[in-house]
Amino acid sequence: YQQIGMLRNFLFARADASLVLEKQGIKRSIEIGNRGLPLNLRNQAAKPPLYLRLRSDQGIWEQGNGLQFPPHSLCYARPFSYFCTAMNHLLQIQQLAIGHRSHRQGQPLCRGLNASLPAATLTALVGANGAGKSTLLRTLAALLPALEGDVLLNGHSLYIYTPRELARRIGIVLTGRMDVPHLRVRDVVEAGRMPYTGLSGRLSAADHERVEEAMALTRTTDFAHRTIDSLSDGERQRVMIAKALAQDTQIILLDEPTAFLDFAAKAELMQLLHRLAHEHNKTILLSTHDLELAFQTVDRLWLLAREGLVEGDARQLMDSGRLADFFAAQGLQFDKRTGRFCLPF
Repeated sequence: YQQIGMLRNFLFARADASLVLEKQGIKRSIEIGNRGLPLNLRNQAAKPPLYLRLRSDQGIWEQGNGLQFPPHSLCYARPFSYFCTAMNHLLQIQQLAIGHRSHRQGQPLCRGLNASLPAATLTALVGANGAGKSTLLRTLAALLPALEGDVLLNGHSLYIYTPRELARRIGIVLTGRMDVPHLRVRDVVEAGRMPYTGLSGRLSAADHERVEEAMALTRTTDFAHRTIDSLSDGERQRVMIAKALAQDTQIILLDEPTAFLDFAAKAELMQLLHRLAHEHNKTILLSTHDLELAFQTVDRLWLLAREGLVEGDARQLMDSGRLADFFAAQGLQFDKRTGRFCLPF
């Protein structure tokens, strides 16, 4: 009952069937209630059985009271739990194999990867150099194709989305430096609104408002008129995150955002990402080698090695010893009590 409002918005914007109907230009409406009567959210005492009905001009798509209607040309059925799972896990990977098709005739770096990104969480992708962290992030953003398996975005395959649709759902910040002369900070952040502009590329008043909000959140407003090549590494990284925020996506992927930063700038950046996840409902996945800092700020961990991927709550992975086992395989000793690495002498 507490998630009915979220579910209604979720269905209109992101659900599998809603997306298909939207792509076909079909008008639809949503009813959520108890067998024909509107659901009164303020009166939860009776707790009647929920039903879900998506109406379109091509028929009714419905599920209710444990009944699933057989799919045919005018009726599409999914269990209610499907929406709850998809809503809580925005991004899922299933038996994924990653790599470059031109590399060793398409030999995967890793295969059989399974994991999920819950909504509004900060997750760190951890692994040794060469483990495939950057390749995995690029695959999740559809910059590289999956060699095997699938990536599910809001319960539907990543590869059914158009580039514009993906750009409205996933933002990515890569490690490459942007050193274009005479390009202002504001110009870079405004580029994040490109998926929403028309052919002219002109920003609307709403677009400018999003840009201002993104720069305020990242504290880049004060140097908005400086050129990008005049910034420090920490300032430059905040600008790229502001661009991703202006893009207004649910999911933000970052490839080693703390690289080349001093410790104070790293801590500030990790705190910013934590706030974006918990206060602004962003779902963030970042790769990092700053492990001890990450362990103090992230909610979840993806531990990537050639043998596969382990995911879980950061504290639970520490307490269970799985984190120590993961790094022991790399010749490192991890103390789960302190969350720090110990030197072997």
